Amino acid sequence: MPRRLMDFLKSQRKTIWISAGAIAAITSFVWLPVLLRPLDFFHVRSVSVRGIRYLDARALVRTMQLDTTVSIWSSLDPYEVRVAAHPQVRSVRVSRRLPSTIVVTIDESVPVALVPSRDGGLRVVDEDARVLPLDPTRFDVDLPVLSRTSAPADSAILRLLADLRRLDPPMYARVSEVERTGRDEAIVFLSSLPVRVRSSMSVERFAELRAVEEDLVRRGIAASVAEVDLRFRDRVIVRLQ
Repeated sequence: MPRRLMDFLKSQRKTIWISAGAIAAITSFVWLPVLLRPLDFFHVRSVSVRGIRYLDARALVRTMQLDTTVSIWSSLDPYEVRVAAHPQVRSVRVSRRLPSTIVVTIDESVPVALVPSRDGGLRVVDEDARVLPLDPTRFDVDLPVLSRTSAPADSAILRLLADLRRLDPPMYARVSEVERTGRDEAIVFLSSLPVRVRSSMSVERFAELRAVEEDLVRRGIAASVAEVDLRFRDRVIVRLQ
């Protein structure tokens, strides 16, 4: 047999053995969870919930409908679906931690405002105007109130508040109320100071407001300000009493 042909056959035989080994490894990996599932050692003994602030971890675990006979090698998809159905859960990821722990990582919808309800109370909403199952009388939610002149689902104002909360928390903490005054206009009450804004404007304009306030304090006329107007580009208008 020619030497070149023999070398070719040897190389092919090696390739076949490598392929067979790879297939065996993949197959064993696929079947490994099935083989380990019946073992008591891998039955779920604890659930770790991460990323929550307002949600009740124990109530969340109850919605998963887990029991002690479940193995961590079982499919986690049903538990993820059940948790994701909660109105305050924006997204969820369920994973395993050997030997017996299920880890639930939550991205929770963050409350940004209170809106009036039909019964005269207040409802908590997020930036997408979704009503969150939070009772403001039971939770410490110090949030701005959207006045009754604002639509309950005023997405532009809610996005502005959400951006302010993310990018300038101290300024957001000063917002006590927001009142819609026009199609693209609103009054943001920073404690007792009315600030006229465009609901479509960027949050960076509030940084300009801070500089103006500091200047008014230096001049000794901060107490005489009736309102501040941020509606006009590149200008901050201060109206005195």
